Amino acid sequence: MSEKRKPYAVLLHKKQGKTNKVEMFLASQWGRYAFGRYRLRVNGVWFPKGETMFFTKTQVKEMFFKNI
Repeated sequence: MSEKRKPYAVLLHKKQGKTNKVEMFLASQWGRYAFGRYRLRVNGVWFPKGETMFFTKTQVKEMFFKNI
């Protein structure tokens, strides 16, 4: 699947030898929640799977440190 949108930030998380790639996309690329919201893709799959959800930076930080 080719994604034309470019990620705002890419986070790499390594734990017990497994690396996870978390990409953050600006919500404005979907035409809504223009300020302070992000959509996530974890290891090439949209998070959460099957839903279109947008998160704040605080929510992303909390999930990142709880090992999404």
